[in-house]
Amino acid sequence: MGAGRSGTTMLATLLGEQKEVITLGEMHQFLDHVIENKECSCGLKLSECEKWREVLFDLEKKFSFEELKHINEQNSKLEFHSNFLNALLKPEKEYEKFQVELGEIINKQNGSKFYLDSSKYVSRALLLNRIWNKDFKAIYVVRDLRGVINSFSKQVQSPKGAFSTIIYYVLINTIAEI
Repeated sequence: MGAGRSGTTMLATLLGEQKEVITLGEMHQFLDHVIENKECSCGLKLSECEKWREVLFDLEKKFSFEELKHINEQNSKLEFHSNFLNALLKPEKEYEKFQVELGEIINKQNGSKFYLDSSKYVSRALLLNRIWNKDFKAIYVVRDLRGVINSFSKQVQSPKGAFSTIIYYVLINTIAEI
């Protein structure tokens, strides 16, 4: 995890080269991809992807489409950066139930020892740590601010100006330090 453009995707790619590690991508976006049937990183629609097709099949047995939309809305609020104090202090039973169900489904399909979620949000890490405690590890990646500014200046996926990048970088990394 880390602020955007911090290198977490590169780290996930490197760690994912290990046969014991299954990389899942940024799982905070998973339900968005399910609901909108977006493309997997393999280029196929999630519902057609060999890696996710069976996961979706099992997920749809347990949750209706409307339930998944509701869970996605709630998860987005709970996982957002500004919710880190609540994530630290307040149990979220509905969130925990869904994450456990999803984890069991993914594990049933893959049976791996290690799963890597490259989500960025500190709140998500705090919430997941509450669920899996000793089986959960987080790696926080901090990139040099100049590299982050340079990366956000490119006109791809949510570009930012230098000043807004600095504010974002300082806020996110301060939250993570807390």
